[in-house]
Amino acid sequence: GVYSWWSYRFKAREYDNDEHTGLEWQYLHRGRLALGYTGRQWQSRSQLDLTYSRQSASSMGYMATQGLTWQRRSFRVDAIAGYFHTDDYASRVYVYERGMMYQFSFPAFYGEGLRGAIVALADVNSRYRIIAKVGTTYYFDRQTIGSGLQQIDHNSQTDLELQLRLKL
Repeated sequence: GVYSWWSYRFKAREYDNDEHTGLEWQYLHRGRLALGYTGRQWQSRSQLDLTYSRQSASSMGYMATQGLTWQRRSFRVDAIAGYFHTDDYASRVYVYERGMMYQFSFPAFYGEGLRGAIVALADVNSRYRIIAKVGTTYYFDRQTIGSGLQQIDHNSQTDLELQLRLKL
């Protein structure tokens, strides 16, 4: 069937000002709208995340994502694709992303770019389960990702994870 939901969070905190001479308030508003569909083998979820932050300056951000899940017997594929655009790190957005067994993540996105990920899970038999995940983030607004020893001199990053579970 079809479902929808929304949420809103507000947070007010004090932080050091830019000169480190006093405290100032930071106000953070986060909202989420979601619309989904659940069928026999397919699930779909469209989501819009919004962020507004105000401290010494105001910044806004949003991310629109589409997720699909297909499952048949002992095989499942989850895919997510999203576009994000934020003014800066203060208005970053977080989106749930399925991971390996016993893992999940809420990666933060800021700037402007695209994120896509696919997770495939197969139960080979009652003892073996194989899981693979590939995800990529492409930025439109920068030519390097990260800093220091973890800096990537490119505007995209791709990660691959593999997991094999054996039941004894």
